[in-house]
This record gives sequence, C-alpha cells and structure tokens, in this order.
Amino acid sequence: MDSTLTCEGTVQNYGTLFSNGLMVFESGAEVQNHGSWSTESLYYFFTPGEYDTLLNTGSFHVADTAWFSTYYPTVVNQGVISGGHWELSEVINQGTVSVEDLYCYGLFSNQGEVHCSHYLWVWISFYCELEGNAAADSIIVTGNFMLDPGTTVAHSLFSIGTPSLQMGTLEVPTFQTLYCEGDFTNYGVVTGSGDICIGGVSANYGEITSTPDICDQTLTTTTAPFLDINTGTVGPNVNWCANAGCSTLGVQESLLSSELLVYPNPAKEEITITGGNPERLSSIRQFDLEGREYACHSERTATGLVIHRESMSAGCYFLHLTDSKGSSRTVRIVYSDQ
Repeated sequence: MDSTLTCEGTVQNYGTLFSNGLMVFESGAEVQNHGSWSTESLYYFFTPGEYDTLLNTGSFHVADTAWFSTYYPTVVNQGVISGGHWELSEVINQGTVSVEDLYCYGLFSNQGEVHCSHYLWVWISFYCELEGNAAADSIIVTGNFMLDPGTTVAHSLFSIGTPSLQMGTLEVPTFQTLYCEGDFTNYGVVTGSGDICIGGVSANYGEITSTPDICDQTLTTTTAPFLDINTGTVGPNVNWCANAGCSTLGVQESLLSSELLVYPNPAKEEITITGGNPERLSSIRQFDLEGREYACHSERTATGLVIHRESMSAGCYFLHLTDSKGSSRTVRIVYSDQ
C-alpha cells in the first residue's frame, strides 16, 4: 500500500501489511496485529474517557515515528515492536521492544525486553517487573523508575531529572542492580536497598536516601560520600563500594562493556563476536527491520563466537545478545552480497 491507512474502528491483521502511514481516529478504537505490520509512521488519536487499545502479538515495525495521544490508551505487546522514535502512554510489554528512542508518558509495565539504541525517557512511571530487562544508550527519568526484579543497563548515561527538570525518583529494591556503564547523575531522589554500579562520572545534585549500595568504578575522591560530585544530600545509611571496581556487582563480567566487538560489519558470510566475555552469552537472536526473527546459526572458535549468515537475504538486521547474568545488548548488523 503506497498511501496512508486511516482507521476508524476495529482493525485486525493476521497477514502481512505494508503502508506509508497509519492513522487511527475513532474513540474506543482497537487495533490488533497478529501478523507482520510495517509502516513509515503511526499516529493514534484518542477521545478522553474511551478505552482504546493496540494489541500486538506479531511483529509491528514503524520506521520513522509512532505517536500516541496523552489520553492513556493501552498498548499490549506480546510480540516484537521495532523501529525509530516511539511516544507511548500506558504500556504492558510482555514481548520485545527494540527501537531507537522511547518516550513513556504513562505507566510502562515491562515484563519483557526493552532496547533503545538512543534514548529511553520516562515521564511518569517505568517498572521492570517479572524479570523484565531494559537497556538504552541514555536513560532519563523525570517520573518514577523501579527495578523489580528486572535488570537495567545504561550504556552512556543514567540521569534522574535534568538541570531544568529537577525531579524524578529511582527505586532499586533489595537484590536488584542498576548497571550504568557511563555517567550517573541525580537531580531527584534515589532510594531503595539494591545496588548501583557506575562506570563513569557520579554526580548527585538531589537526594540519596535509604540504604542503596553505590559503587563508582572511577572514583576521584577518597572520602565519603564516594561520589565524584556531590552538592545534594546523602543519607547516613547509604553504603559505598569505594574502589571495589564493582566486582561484586558483575559489571566487569558483563558482555555490555565497550570491549565487545562485532566484525566485520557489513559482513558477507559470517560475523565474529570477540571481547566482553562472549563465552558467557546465553542467548543470541536475530531480527530484521520489520521485527521478524530468524534462526541464528553460531559456533565457538579460537577467535570468538562466529555467527553464520546461512540463507539470510542482504540487508540490515538487529542482533540481540544476552549473557548469563541477564545483561543484554542489541547491535545493528548488515549482510551484504558485495
């Protein structure tokens, strides 16, 4: 379909559907995708007080922008959602969300996998529950973020609030761990009794309370509080893993480190994974840009873990890697015939 698809009511897809755009206007609308749906853009308009839903059990890919109005429609994902920039209200994710940017304006209940190559921005609430995992290059929280009992990894930045929006709450319950490979900045409130492991600059301009265990791998101070920058308040019961290198938290053993190499990329016949302890990989999955999953044929060699292209067509794919500790990373790869 070369034009925009406009929906006013209930829409169900059990096959394969391509469109330049998708617009949904009707109050009380329900969109169901049980097959493969690919579109350039998605705009979902709602009427206050109506119960509107989008149910995805298949693969739903939006290449550019997916925008949902702020009247809290419910998105239930039990399949694969992929694409570019997504702005969502109320979400129950039991599948996989692999996008570039994700903005959460309502309650996001994550019971599956969330991977953002750029930003994950939480305006209201984000809960990693039932072993749900989330990973993004940068995570910004101006609402509430809680790990219970999922795993969260920020590759470059985890920020509670911003300089202009000094609000937001991070709660890390007992036995849970936040892995921040880059900088950790707090303008709001950090609470809980779990672990926070920081690989870059640690800065507190807000409040750290309760009994979290905070470990900065690259400390520039030898006195408490063991943070690179602190102009906020720190409670007396906060625990510190000063100069511990986060060895007890397992970050150095995570495949998510910058030492992980995937080459050659583009590749003609096979891709090799080295560094970052590839021998600890527990799961390797391949998806195309439409969210379709392909069988992954791999073998361990002296040089690393080799993934064979087999009969896959030339094009762009997402390689989703998970290690034995539950940490995960998504890498974009290209297979070429040249």
